[in-house]
Amino acid sequence: VFSIKCKIDKFSIKTKEKITGHRSQVLTAAYCPQRSIFCTASHDVCIIWDEATLTSVKMLKCSTSTYCSCHFTFNGQYLFTAFADGNVFGWDL
Repeated sequence: VFSIKCKIDKFSIKTKEKITGHRSQVLTAAYCPQRSIFCTASHDVCIIWDEATLTSVKMLKCSTSTYCSCHFTFNGQYLFTAFADGNVFGWDL
């Protein structure tokens, strides 16, 4: 479970809504404005979420190692994920 932070003003940051889907700690997240999606990665899975509905669109599983990082390309066509063991994977979205 993690929270999306929004409504930032001078005095506070408030939680918009909680999203469930990961079974372990979320380690990294990335946003893709071109496609209105974002991804979150934990120890064993990377989940792509729809920004408007906050529902999971796709789950990417790799058994190589723990996810360390996820980043979208500038045009939103690909997602790259990096792992603690040094592997990097590119995903065609």
